[in-house]
Amino acid sequence: MSSGVDTLAALYLWRQRRADLLLPGLAAAVFLAGLVQAAVDGRDTLGVHVPGALVLTAGVIWLVILVFRPLVRR
Repeated sequence: MSSGVDTLAALYLWRQRRADLLLPGLAAAVFLAGLVQAAVDGRDTLGVHVPGALVLTAGVIWLVILVFRPLVRR
């Protein structure tokens, strides 16, 4: 999953002191939400799958907003 690579990149930026801890934390949460979403599947569990997809989408949008704002300078 590309969100795993996103998490690694966010951790790298945090270690270089170019991003807040929120960025890798949110990237890891999106990665885990994607894994849960894939595990739930969706055929028999639409009551869980659809809200999970909405949460995952909100997390990805929030992550994109954080990535495209200016990086923190320290």
